[in-house]
Amino acid sequence: MEPVIDPRIASTFQTEKGKLLNYIQKKVQDTEEAEDILQDSFYRALANQNSLMPVESFLAWIYRSIQNRIIDWYRKKKTSKTNFASEAELSSLPDSKQSVEQEFFNKNLEKDLQEAIGSLPSEWKMVFVKQVLQGKTFKAIAQETGISINTLISRKQYAIEFLQKKLRKSYNF
Repeated sequence: MEPVIDPRIASTFQTEKGKLLNYIQKKVQDTEEAEDILQDSFYRALANQNSLMPVESFLAWIYRSIQNRIIDWYRKKKTSKTNFASEAELSSLPDSKQSVEQEFFNKNLEKDLQEAIGSLPSEWKMVFVKQVLQGKTFKAIAQETGISINTLISRKQYAIEFLQKKLRKSYNF
């Protein structure tokens, strides 16, 4: 027994195939990929046709499905072209646009920033380091330390103001 195909899917495929394929080709500029994306979108519609019954506009749904497939295609394309050099390796490469003076300035700024962070009061430093440098959320820090989120936010703000004042003196920001 063959599966029953929703007539909306079949008629939409027959009447809109050309328009949909043109739409996809404009986005991906590869005929074979466009055909694959169109086929995949209709395959997904067929596979999920029972859950699509409440959809009022099937054409709108299929366009959204196609947009999602195009986004997936770009993501896949982007990751397949990824260079395997680490971020540290890339940052250590000399930048031909960067002057010797700029390199000197950046190294001094980094050193001065580290010293300024080191001179923060311990409560402010802890929040600043965990939230800004380690990327932890205030919620996670609050759970870890037992300090309220509002207090952590205030301490971070105090730390930022302290660092700004300290660095303004040296760098005229």
